[in-house]
Amino acid sequence: MPTPSTPRSDRSSSSTTKEKILDAAEELFSELGYDATSLRAVTKTAGVNLAAVNYHCGSKLGLFRAIFERRIGPLNRERLAALERARERVGEGKVIPLGEVLRAFFEAPVRMAAREDPGFRRFLRIAGRMQSASGDHANALVPVFAEVREHFHAALRAALPHLDDRDFSWRLHLLIGAMCTLFADPQRIAILSQGHCDPENPDEVLAQLIAFGKGALGAPSKEPLDEDGAAEGPA
Repeated sequence: MPTPSTPRSDRSSSSTTKEKILDAAEELFSELGYDATSLRAVTKTAGVNLAAVNYHCGSKLGLFRAIFERRIGPLNRERLAALERARERVGEGKVIPLGEVLRAFFEAPVRMAAREDPGFRRFLRIAGRMQSASGDHANALVPVFAEVREHFHAALRAALPHLDDRDFSWRLHLLIGAMCTLFADPQRIAILSQGHCDPENPDEVLAQLIAFGKGALGAPSKEPLDEDGAAEGPA
């Protein structure tokens, strides 16, 4: 016997409830961090009961991952589409220039952050802090980034044949850290630079990230260091 479908009004109500839960959790995680945010605080802020959180997300860890899936899904689709456009411009089988790969990776979050969406900005603060986070909540996010990591890792590796695997991994890790630091507290650079840098200008932010990435990743492979920490080689 066919199972009756859920009435549209019920589906709408369920969707609204989940969005309220995710919005509340996003706000609290961005302000307090993962460890200091309780499910009780989330239910109070969202105006729902604990059963609703358990129904939609299963647990605090599931809730945290749901926040990322809601934001990262559209963001990574834009990143992958931009990378595909860059591949079409250079031609199938050819290496995409480093600057174009970096633009495809950085532009979507930079432009989204400039749209004055307070929810997305809160999310970027959470995402920015994850670079230095550890524990189950950090490990749970690995699958969320798996596809975009695979495609961009391959494109960057092709554009950087002069780097061995160790140097490549170090530099990519440090570059992602720089991006996360910026997103976690974008106003800090404005304060430290005494107003010379404008984190609210997406064109400036994007240009600086790409320039920094090209310099960091494109530099020659490092020279080995001697016991005193100085580069070995002719004086």
